[in-house]
Amino acid sequence: MSGLTHAARDVGADPMKCPCCGRSFSTTKMLQALFMAILRRIKDGDRVIVHNFGTFLPTVLKGREVRTPIMKGGKTRFEDRVVIRFRQSTVAKKYLNRQPELKRAKKGASGE
Repeated sequence: MSGLTHAARDVGADPMKCPCCGRSFSTTKMLQALFMAILRRIKDGDRVIVHNFGTFLPTVLKGREVRTPIMKGGKTRFEDRVVIRFRQSTVAKKYLNRQPELKRAKKGASGE
């Protein structure tokens, strides 16, 4: 699994130098701030579109009451909650599917 630090280092972007003043800064902190800004917009109910990558959509899951067999017929209540849905762009989809080294083997297709 790779995190922001690994991804930034892979492209040579951590640390970066400002072209104007020459100060170096951490791109991982900048990316974390960007993702927090995206989360704030989603929390406000807005869609966030990143062109050639995808769209982040807020979706409200309605609360419900379910029976739990562990509690011998007892009921558990789930409150309403907001989750993030992601819809990838066609550019991202084409990019991922044109590279055969990124495809994973299908389950059960071991070739034995």
